[in-house]
Amino acid sequence: MKTPCLWYSRKGIINKPVVLLLHGAITTSMMWPDSFVNNLANRFNVYSLDLRESGKSGIGEKFYTLEDMADDVSYFMRTHRLKNVHLVGASMGGAISQLVAIKEKENVKSLSLLMTTSERGIWSRSMPSPSIEQLKSIEEECNFYIKGDIVSGLKTRFEFCSIGKKEVDINVKKWVRHGFNPICGHMYAFESSPSRTCLLSEIVCPTLILHGDSDALFPIEHAYLMHENIKNSKIKVVNGMKHCILEENSKLLSRYIKNYINSI
Repeated sequence: MKTPCLWYSRKGIINKPVVLLLHGAITTSMMWPDSFVNNLANRFNVYSLDLRESGKSGIGEKFYTLEDMADDVSYFMRTHRLKNVHLVGASMGGAISQLVAIKEKENVKSLSLLMTTSERGIWSRSMPSPSIEQLKSIEEECNFYIKGDIVSGLKTRFEFCSIGKKEVDINVKKWVRHGFNPICGHMYAFESSPSRTCLLSEIVCPTLILHGDSDALFPIEHAYLMHENIKNSKIKVVNGMKHCILEENSKLLSRYIKNYINSI
């Protein structure tokens, strides 16, 4: 399968440990708040990728899986000679990070998994379903995209996360200017790829699991399932956190990650 060229930004101290940020489905590297990236960049060498079909990255094949996306990341690490990488993945990016940690055992120093799952997308039979309100919000968002109204679709997503109007407007402008593709194949990849829970025992690096107790897409049971199956893992439940990373909680989350990496 053709490996697409992945766009990235880099910020931080070149000779410090590498932190690689992997964003969620139908987002881009712009999902990481500036304060989140800056707090990590004060101590580390931070790379933030646009995954395939996201932002400024290439497309590759029309249909692909999470395995293919993990191969993209592995290829990026090799071509940029990134060693002893600390992977930070949110939502779908967390699922991809799990696979990369298994593929690149000798090259992944730690994992930080934010608001993600090891199950097959959002419809796991063994886990609680997303809330009705969350599903209605996703439907409303998608309907805007079908009509070609990207701005209203993004506003629907951000407003469901209880983001203030000012931050909503800033995020919408930032995402649209960078390049936002609402019809990418991320959800197909996420929902069609098999569960990774049975593979979690193959993750040998230290793993931090950060999950909100108000996550309506992946209820907290997803986090405990990963914690039970990753041997060297630590879990931190963030009070009031939904399925999004906001400016208001980015400093807290980045501090947890920074302290965890420093403790290894």
